[in-house]
Amino acid sequence: MNKVVILTRTENQNQALISKFSNLDIHLISCPLYSVEKVIPKLESEQLFNWCFITSQNSVYPESLELIKNLKIACIGKKTAKLIEDLGYKVSFIPKKETEENFIEEFISIYKNTDLKVLLFQGNTSSDFLSNSLQSLGVNFEKKLTYNVVESITTNTDLTELTSISNTILYVSLYSVNAAQIFLKDNGLYSKLKTLNLDQHNIKLKLLTIGIKTEKYLKGCTELEIINHEVPDIEESLLGLVD
Repeated sequence: MNKVVILTRTENQNQALISKFSNLDIHLISCPLYSVEKVIPKLESEQLFNWCFITSQNSVYPESLELIKNLKIACIGKKTAKLIEDLGYKVSFIPKKETEENFIEEFISIYKNTDLKVLLFQGNTSSDFLSNSLQSLGVNFEKKLTYNVVESITTNTDLTELTSISNTILYVSLYSVNAAQIFLKDNGLYSKLKTLNLDQHNIKLKLLTIGIKTEKYLKGCTELEIINHEVPDIEESLLGLVD
């Protein structure tokens, strides 16, 4: 069967994936559900902290890293770490398994006997898991907003082209709870896909995700089949679709 993946991250992120995987036997379509706006945080004194936790690639840009040049940096994923290192900064901690749960468990097991003062870089839709965990552990921390996720009101993607590719598995990539929520909203992308009467064109709709939290959320909201390859990043998730 043909395989088509609708990519729902920002336009720049989608186009980077389309370019990188142009040789794969999978048709990739960009349909961003949101955009990301950089927010340069204000920091009264860098000396109040000794660690900065970075949980998203969206927090990584020269202005944010300049603020923490004298702090140790911990981040969840290898891709985020590479972005940081490419900008000339050192990453001191990455968990073996790239989830928030493993991040905090592994970090605390190593540094629990040190005087932790954590600066937490997050976005407006970031989960409260890390801040709640730090609070329950009695760790001094402060959150700083470094980006805003802005929902895309409309999409310029012509989805009607999908109906010309019969005998197809159509995957919608949803890599965060926020993306899943936007996808399922009234008049959202899911509603638009349903108007295409995909079954009549022998097109099977499935959801593609990598996160346990996102998978759990989707299972509670939809009966669509969910594919979770349990890999750490989006690129490996796409490779998992290749026969």
